[in-house]
Amino acid sequence: MKTIIRYIVCVAALCMAASCTQNNGNIGDFFGAWVLRSMTIDGVEKTFADNEYTTLRFQSHIAMFNLFVDEQSQYVSLATWTDDDSSLLLNFDHSDDNNGTMQGPYAPPAWLEMPHDDFIRLTITRLDGKHLDLLLNTPESQTITYNFERTW
Repeated sequence: MKTIIRYIVCVAALCMAASCTQNNGNIGDFFGAWVLRSMTIDGVEKTFADNEYTTLRFQSHIAMFNLFVDEQSQYVSLATWTDDDSSLLLNFDHSDDNNGTMQGPYAPPAWLEMPHDDFIRLTITRLDGKHLDLLLNTPESQTITYNFERTW
């Protein structure tokens, strides 16, 4: 009986180890969580409060921006995304029963100075296993750079 229980435990452990961590397939170097290390607007670094930080997470076709203000407060911005060799396209044209299109969590992250547009195209200047650097040219002719570092 002990042998059967050991086999069941081993099979269960193997099944859990082989489970998928990336819904709808491998999304490559984007997968995981990224923390914003620096942001510049026309070459001038934007500073945030000491306790504030921003993360960007990718899972399947969803991108989630979070601004953590303190241990109990955060802002969330959700988009779907696609990429090509040089660009990351964020789609904020979503809604739910409580929030209209581009409202609440479906609005672009204002704290990152992103324009209030349905679609935002960012140029990928660096993407490897540890770094994600993005460039945004705004309608107001500003150049914004975002430098993210992978946390997991």
